[in-house]
Amino acid sequence: MQRLDKNADGEISIKEAVADPIILESFSRIDINGDGLISRHELTTVHVRRSHGNALN
Repeated sequence: MQRLDKNADGEISIKEAVADPIILESFSRIDINGDGLISRHELTTVHVRRSHGNALN
């Protein structure tokens, strides 16, 4: 998260996500509330779902 969050606002914008092809490709699925930003909570939620065998789609 810190690596991508260049402006240190605690969220990843689409402009920041371009630095990570996997995050960029899945941006809209990770952005659960559709606000155009990925929060730590959203990133953690997706990580937990993936660790339990659920895909990002």
